[in-house]
Amino acid sequence: MDAVGDRAARLRAAAGTAARLRVRAPGVVTVVVILGVLGVHLLPFEVVRVPTASMAPTLRPGDHVLLDRRSVPVERGQLVVLPDVEDLDSLMVKRVVAIGGDTVEFDDGFLVVNGIRPAEPYAEGGRVPGVYFAPVTVPAGAVYLLGDDRGDSVDSRTFGPLPADRVVGRVTFRVFPRPGAP
Repeated sequence: MDAVGDRAARLRAAAGTAARLRVRAPGVVTVVVILGVLGVHLLPFEVVRVPTASMAPTLRPGDHVLLDRRSVPVERGQLVVLPDVEDLDSLMVKRVVAIGGDTVEFDDGFLVVNGIRPAEPYAEGGRVPGVYFAPVTVPAGAVYLLGDDRGDSVDSRTFGPLPADRVVGRVTFRVFPRPGAP
């Protein structure tokens, strides 16, 4: 009978522990959810959806990219994410083609930076026919941004150089393509 009594006592103790766990579980779940929601914006990486075709063929609308929010110097050629100048609630993805102190112009539709036409294998065709754009000197602490699809991009040709501190982060790689993409 001692064995039966001991077993009953253990079952009662276990039931009490389970009840205490059930009471704490909602509180633990709530704390984890709150930390998770807050933590998404505190983490250095975030998945961002590409909203427009301005970065084609590199990125297409609906593609998802990994955004690195860590503070790093912005360099020419990087893909960056920043608030859209026309809709601050949205993000835009653009390529940095020039940084503070650089001179940017378009000559016969081709990008020219500091008097040199850079190789741009990512820019479809690389040329916007018939476009001439007078030289612009990028102010210190600013960046000049272009979309890879130069014919279908609202970029620094429209809104001018932007302060580099508006950059939210840089794109590290495409996480997964838009649904239905090859």
